[in-house]
Amino acid sequence: MKIYNKKNFRLGIYFFVLAAGLLITGFLKEFKPRGLVMIAVCFIIGVCFLLRSLSQELSRKDLLDDMDERNRLIHLKSCSRANGITQVGSVILAGIISELVWQQMQI
Repeated sequence: MKIYNKKNFRLGIYFFVLAAGLLITGFLKEFKPRGLVMIAVCFIIGVCFLLRSLSQELSRKDLLDDMDERNRLIHLKSCSRANGITQVGSVILAGIISELVWQQMQI
């Protein structure tokens, strides 16, 4: 068996480990419906990623989708927007914290 897409293979292993960890935690504590759903979802996602990484045809399709110019443009725009939102949020949070510290020093 050959691994054609290492990124997807790592993601599949990650979700398998996550599902196993949730399963062990469920056995040690108690199973709740939300936990069972999370285990099932993590397991299914892990299987899908592993199958895509081990299939030559599906891996080639994934790599072509990653190299598509439209997908790259969307990724660049979303990263730029996320960066701007993060910067504005950081400035607002720093202002709030500095105001709280200033009020504490005045008391």
